[in-house]
Amino acid sequence: MHAGFVNGSGLLLTLFAPLIILSNTLWILFIIGGITAILAQFQKLIQVNVKHKLACSTIAQMGFMIMQCGLGFFNAAVAHLILHGFYKAYLFLSSGEQISQSSPQESPRLKITVLQALAVAIFGVLGAFLFSYLTGKTSMTDSSIFLTLIVAITVGQATYNIVKEQSLAYIEKIGVSALLFSIGISVYAVLFNGITHLMSEMPMIQAPQTLDTLQVVFGIIFLIGFFIMKLGVYRKSPWLYVKLLNLSQPYKKTIHYYKK
Repeated sequence: MHAGFVNGSGLLLTLFAPLIILSNTLWILFIIGGITAILAQFQKLIQVNVKHKLACSTIAQMGFMIMQCGLGFFNAAVAHLILHGFYKAYLFLSSGEQISQSSPQESPRLKITVLQALAVAIFGVLGAFLFSYLTGKTSMTDSSIFLTLIVAITVGQATYNIVKEQSLAYIEKIGVSALLFSIGISVYAVLFNGITHLMSEMPMIQAPQTLDTLQVVFGIIFLIGFFIMKLGVYRKSPWLYVKLLNLSQPYKKTIHYYKK
């Protein structure tokens, strides 16, 4: 999966960037990548097997990478590919700690106070502005706004994980959140700018697309899906829960199905 879909697809799409852009097929990559990312993230939440969680995580990251290609930022896709390698290596090495014999328990419900929600929103916006400043992605009229939006969501999610930590005082939570998102975004910006510089002689590695109705509508759907996922709305719909669980199962009519 990693060699064929994640690594291979990202590099091949980048090599064929001029052909994809000139053929006006970026929107296909954008839709396919976005749908893949959303469905895989949903399916990851309902898995109980650590291997299934890792597989769904990889599929989701592949979807994000293809979506970045669909936005016209092939350099961002390559930067994402490199960072994903480190991130997934950490997940594989630490997955053993997640395996334990335990009894099924009710999933914890999302509880967030007004102050915590305000902190999440403020740090998400500040993270987006810092990313825009360091990378030059400041336009509100082209597809670069989606990259900024993804950064804001990531920072907001990381901030939420910090502010709900009971062992830290309120001031410590603010300080840790500010320190982590500043360092994280700065490192990402350095890598992003470095990859852009290394790929500068390749044609059309960065071709922001003008925002159109399709991108705006899908961006709204993406946000709605994210909040449904974070707020646990899918748990209140048995049909949706079972549908997502079934979608994550292997196709039954494989070679093993016919082995007899």
